[in-house]
Amino acid sequence: MFVSLFLDWYVIQIYDSSNDLVAEWNYNPITEWNTEISNERFTDPKDLLMPIALNVLFIGSVALSGYIVLFNDLEKIEKESKKIRNFDSFKLYSYILFFLIALNLYYIFAFPTFYLMSNKLYFPVLRRENVDLDITYYCFIGTGYVLQLIGFICVFPYAIFYYRTLEKFQKKDHAVSEVVRNYIQNVQEKIDFDKLIAQENLKEKYKNPKNKRE
Repeated sequence: MFVSLFLDWYVIQIYDSSNDLVAEWNYNPITEWNTEISNERFTDPKDLLMPIALNVLFIGSVALSGYIVLFNDLEKIEKESKKIRNFDSFKLYSYILFFLIALNLYYIFAFPTFYLMSNKLYFPVLRRENVDLDITYYCFIGTGYVLQLIGFICVFPYAIFYYRTLEKFQKKDHAVSEVVRNYIQNVQEKIDFDKLIAQENLKEKYKNPKNKRE
């Protein structure tokens, strides 16, 4: 997912009648449109204006998710469940994973819908011939967008499994706590404080030699 931001998400190529490439534009969310082959006969595509803040959030969530996978994986949840049983931090980690998926889905669905089609850029692949100009247009999605799709396939099952595992250990911990609490309540004797106070008063009274016969 991280690498996809720096690869081409969409490509426009123009070939002449000799099948030579005369113009090409590549798009990625970081640098917008860029080209190494330009031609004065053709105007550059309109900038899609994807929000920079969205890219920053996406990169941050990818970094945090990578930290979760490397240092706070499912095995650590199981170890934690046998010790202090504090699952608050793990719950936050699961939310971060779902936030990453939400941004990933935004890229997958919003990019073609709101940025390509609204600018009359076809999705996913188009070949169009212009007989008057004797040229052929090719428009198609790039490697970056494909990596976003692969990223969703990889991350979504892990996030669901992470959340379900955490939920299972939370329920198990709650069940154990309930058993312990019920056991303590059943075996605990009720204390008669009035009786204890009376006994202590009698002990103090008998310490006095005048009261021994009594």
